[in-house]
Amino acid sequence: MDLDLTAHQVTNLEIVCDLPLSKEEFEQIKEVLPPDALVEGRLLRHSDYNVGRRRYHEFASLRPRPDGSFSLSLGILRASGRPIEEGRIADLLEALAPLERKARLGCLVEFTYLARRWSSIIRLPLRLSEWSRAFDEVRGIRVVKLSPGKELEYSAILDRVENRNYRVSLGFAYDSLIDPSVPQRVLQEATRISRLLIKPRSEV
Repeated sequence: MDLDLTAHQVTNLEIVCDLPLSKEEFEQIKEVLPPDALVEGRLLRHSDYNVGRRRYHEFASLRPRPDGSFSLSLGILRASGRPIEEGRIADLLEALAPLERKARLGCLVEFTYLARRWSSIIRLPLRLSEWSRAFDEVRGIRVVKLSPGKELEYSAILDRVENRNYRVSLGFAYDSLIDPSVPQRVLQEATRISRLLIKPRSEV
């Protein structure tokens, strides 16, 4: 499925994980993909796609590490320049899906919310009158959510560059089977978390 990041106010989505694979399984995956997918020892897919007038670039990489493990990286971001068509990331995810591997994904999702439509539960900027000689305002802040065991569940950096739109950089872990729907599920989870911090102005 082609994800429309802009519809979710997302500018960038990245996923990384360690993937338990054997060398034999890596070879099986390689055989399923076109020969041009193997680049310097890793399997690589990247291309552009359109949703309406918007263009996005997606990439996926599966590479072996010196210790014998494997690392999977996925990403989607807004595209510019000359379009690229060198294989969809779904090709690699579909090749991995029959293995039914579950992994803990490290996710980074960046949002931009227009201030005329959205508002933050944390008021920014914050005046620093007592520090007036050094700084005037706080325009960015990091907030975190801890589990009952005090482990980090997710972290968000909220920023108002030039005191205008809201930018949110959200990091979290997400347990998932590796299949073609992974980017969509991560996007849905990231959107859910970000809306705990940013609300439509009609709800404020």
